[in-house]
Amino acid sequence: MGMTQVINTNRRTGLAGWILQVEDRLFWMEKWTCTLALATMVVTVFLTILVRNLNLPWPNFGEWALVSVIPLTFVGAAMCTYLGSHISVDALRLIGLRGVSTLSRVVTAVANMVFSGIFVYSGWFVFSEAVESGEQMLELGTPLAIPLAFIPVGMALMLFHSLIDLLAVFVNSLEREK
Repeated sequence: MGMTQVINTNRRTGLAGWILQVEDRLFWMEKWTCTLALATMVVTVFLTILVRNLNLPWPNFGEWALVSVIPLTFVGAAMCTYLGSHISVDALRLIGLRGVSTLSRVVTAVANMVFSGIFVYSGWFVFSEAVESGEQMLELGTPLAIPLAFIPVGMALMLFHSLIDLLAVFVNSLEREK
């Protein structure tokens, strides 16, 4: 669950307020990225079906459908982290014990940070190789670096949302002690 949904929204001042606004704007960009990726997938699959069934002299646009899967997957994972709909131990949250629920959120946030950190590193390596090689896809010549850029970007966003969630747990525990 994003920090926006956890910390009292009346306290959007100072550094915490600025961070919440940044996270909200990132989430807005993530939604539009996934929306465009999904729209691209639907349109290009439809065009590919038309080209094949009507024997049109157009290229195979299915390549762009495959390309759109990468931002949809990795940026979508960041969105799930912000929304708190990622894989977590929901059964522990249902128990209702504050300590168990808090521990579940901490473990989930830390696991997400480790996972996304590894993917940022390896995704950046793969993206860099694609940029250096200039490799292109076969049908339309789409540079492979374009979709591969979404791997480290999406995982960096996931890392950011997980860090904010971990900070939210910390802030909330401090507020409960007061």
